[in-house]
Amino acid sequence: MSSTPAFNIPGYELIRELGVGGMATVHLAIQSSLDRKVAIKVMRRNIDDADKFERRFLVEGRTLAKLPHRNIVAVYDIVKSDAATYISMEYLEGGTLHEKMRDGLSLAEAVAIVVQIAGALQFAHDHSIVHRDLKPANIMFRDELTPVLTDFGIARQQDASQTRLTQTGMLVGTPTYMSPEQINALEVDGRSDLYSLGVMFYELLTGHPPFQGETPIAVLMAHLTNPPPPLPQQFAEFQPILDRMLAKGRDDRYGNLKEFTKALKAIVVNNDRLWERLQADPNQSSSEQLRALGFSVSSSTALEPVQHGAPSKRQLPYPQHSVAATQVARPNVDSAAATQISSPVLPSARVSGSHSGRGLWIGIVSVVMLIVALAGWWALRPHEDIDPRIRGEIDARLVVIDRYIGDQKLTPPPIGDNALDLLQAVQQRAPNYSGTTQRTLALVTALKTEAQRRKDRGEYIDAEAALGFASSLAPDDAAITTLRAGIADARTRSEQAAKVKELLAKADEASAAGRDLGADSAYALLRQAAQLAPADPVLGAAQQKLLTRLLASSRAALLAGDISTAQSRLDALAAALGNDPEWRKLRDEIAAARNLADRAARVAAIQAQFDTQLRARRYAEPAGDNALESLSALRLLDTSAANALGATLANALLADARALLGRGDAPAALTTVELALRVQPDAAAVAFKTEVEGKLSADQRRVAGMLGQVQQALAEHRYFAPAGQNATELLDQLLRLDPSHGEALRLRDGLMTGALDAARALAQADRIDDALALANQVRQRYPTDRNAPALVEQLLRQQSAATAATQRATVLDRVLAAAAQRPLDAKSFKTSLIDVAALLKNNPADIDAATARQRLLDALRESADSATALSDLGGVDAMLDDYRRSFGEDLPVAATVAAARTRLEQEERVRLAATAGDLVLLALPWGEVESVTDLQRKSTVPLPVDRVTPLRLHLPAGVYRVSFKHPSGARSSTQATVKAKTETVSSAAFAALDAKEYLRRAGL
Repeated sequence: MSSTPAFNIPGYELIRELGVGGMATVHLAIQSSLDRKVAIKVMRRNIDDADKFERRFLVEGRTLAKLPHRNIVAVYDIVKSDAATYISMEYLEGGTLHEKMRDGLSLAEAVAIVVQIAGALQFAHDHSIVHRDLKPANIMFRDELTPVLTDFGIARQQDASQTRLTQTGMLVGTPTYMSPEQINALEVDGRSDLYSLGVMFYELLTGHPPFQGETPIAVLMAHLTNPPPPLPQQFAEFQPILDRMLAKGRDDRYGNLKEFTKALKAIVVNNDRLWERLQADPNQSSSEQLRALGFSVSSSTALEPVQHGAPSKRQLPYPQHSVAATQVARPNVDSAAATQISSPVLPSARVSGSHSGRGLWIGIVSVVMLIVALAGWWALRPHEDIDPRIRGEIDARLVVIDRYIGDQKLTPPPIGDNALDLLQAVQQRAPNYSGTTQRTLALVTALKTEAQRRKDRGEYIDAEAALGFASSLAPDDAAITTLRAGIADARTRSEQAAKVKELLAKADEASAAGRDLGADSAYALLRQAAQLAPADPVLGAAQQKLLTRLLASSRAALLAGDISTAQSRLDALAAALGNDPEWRKLRDEIAAARNLADRAARVAAIQAQFDTQLRARRYAEPAGDNALESLSALRLLDTSAANALGATLANALLADARALLGRGDAPAALTTVELALRVQPDAAAVAFKTEVEGKLSADQRRVAGMLGQVQQALAEHRYFAPAGQNATELLDQLLRLDPSHGEALRLRDGLMTGALDAARALAQADRIDDALALANQVRQRYPTDRNAPALVEQLLRQQSAATAATQRATVLDRVLAAAAQRPLDAKSFKTSLIDVAALLKNNPADIDAATARQRLLDALRESADSATALSDLGGVDAMLDDYRRSFGEDLPVAATVAAARTRLEQEERVRLAATAGDLVLLALPWGEVESVTDLQRKSTVPLPVDRVTPLRLHLPAGVYRVSFKHPSGARSSTQATVKAKTETVSSAAFAALDAKEYLRRAGL
């Protein structure tokens, strides 16, 4: 922001810019005469329709000036001059309500803000002014406690004779807070502001406005069509008020803000639980608490908000600590935990003076005052929702509950002698009593602590049991859900660690017995363990040790350079290890070694060919069989070898050049030495070139140089391209200089044949793309020649075959990668089946495709062998079905899957026998079991047809919720903890049936 504007305002020292709006800029200033901070709102002159906005600007200032109220921003001066049009007003340092809402407000703060703003709006309405743009951003704070209404920029006089500053039908306001009549561009009155205040009140309570949408139009339509949304349960007391504030028709709302304030105060005063949540300071009287909430308690205006007077230093009922505070926009906070206000301290009456009559009157007055005070306290005292006749008994039981919690006697057993059973009895008789609520919170906290302690000790079933009891008391407690997930995760990790340890021991036994591969082998057992704990370092070391031993012979052959033996030994392990990362790694190493060997062989072949060409003095031609082309091919494979051969060729060319000069053929000598220099520069060659050039004319030197460039271009297959650097253009230039040059004419006449020979040589070197490009150049240069089109067709077929081979290799690599993935991915597996089926359809004898299909089958077999739970086999079954649809049945793999299922079912029976216990269910005197739910697995236990108790169930260790049903229709639920090889009894007690009722219900 800029520090100061480009103009001065007499009487004020402008400090800095505070903000910029569409119509004005606000500056912080010091009013020199009074040495006080003020806010200067300066009208912007460089805007469209400046005159209209200036009228609106001045109306805002004059409107505020008419409203001297503690909760409306004060205006000190309004000035229109040639230099500037501005309003001097009160400077508010406490920020906006919008900012405070981000930090969170207590319920008491929310109510206090709404009550005070209602008072400010009512004051404005009493002066025939409607605000029309009420929103949190237009409410600022003089201090932490005093909200102040600002920005009356679009306010309107309710008097129809006042000038209207907006066009008819123009939409003014903020969509989130606009009333239906504003949206419909109808005339508005104070009830429009009431609606906006209702929107803001809802947002203060919940943290979001009642009507929302993805676009402003959607928000406006929600205001017009959607009913007011329900408040969270903790704020249900305010629902009737908000329903009326947010009524679509203004006649269905409160008539004015006074009516609303009276209704709100009635809710606060007459609702004991709400009153408790709003009172935070036990040292304040009820009257003081009401004043802190913005209400007046005077006899004349007992239900009106405080409106006039200087800013007060009263204290809002802020929460005293985080547990007790009721926060708005935080639905998970238990509102019943708010701090309870203490009884007011009443003044004591004093009798002074010696005159008995005077003392008598003073005593009477004091007694009357005391009675009045007691009556006021009785009317405004915090009400407890409890029958006074049982309060003493309930309080005594609460003391016992406190003792039980302190002694860690939280839940049954023993039945009855624990905090939970006693608390449930208290809840039945005094469910809304604050003491009951406090003990509920205390017991839930103690149970969560106990659950965490049991979890840390590895006692997961007991930890889950504690959380089950806590959840029955506080079903919406997010911390319970988080802790339960943590316990389940820890229990799973513990069970997996035990299973991994067991599998490692079995793998050691199998390895000692020589069962390294196959069913129930060391390798299969270690793969099972890896499914459970892929990152376990001990397991990883065991797997690596076994694989190193199994692959040792193949690796030894590779190190000895016997690639063929290494490959054959690796292939022998393919059926068992073909999908293992270590097997695949060694396969890639062997392939890399083979590639190196093949490359070395190709280098040796090129070197032998080069030697032959050198001896035959085929330095630069014929095309496809000369030393220069061999040298270029060698550079693609081995640079150092090419450099060595390049020196040999350069020396041979230099020797030839010397011989030519000796025979008197200086032009040929210059051409040859220039070619030597292009192959590999050398000082001797440079000196010889200088010697030869001294014997030739300039034209001869130029022709000889160009002939060398032509030979270089031909050796590099630059027959027709690129422009300016190809043999064809260079020969044309040479022949223009020397039309009868015999060597140039011979080379020109052999261009087509040489280019075709070069293309064939490139194709033989597997440079299909380069060969095809050169052949196409020949066809374009010599359109009547029949050889070029035939060669192009041949090369296209070769290119297509090469592309197909590349694509086939890519598909095979993808299939093998999918087969090696663990766990198998169903989608990749199915795609791989489709790819392999297509390859085999195209070529049924494709050995590589058949091998890839076998890898997929091996993957299914290994996945079945390594499965650690029956649930793992579900995915294997689905993928085996996909295989059957593509290739038919594979009996060995199907047998492997069936054997794995048998093994896992047996293991599950053994595990269940080791961990299961008996749960005996009793309903007294008679009843049936309605349901049994496994709380850990979140599943319902199958029950027999006859569910009449007593009923015995054999269940895995865990925590269960049991529901009983009585013939009368009554229901009861309890929690039961089943432990390994232990009998647990869970019961419910119902009212007894007499004989007549029993026979009637039995149909007898």
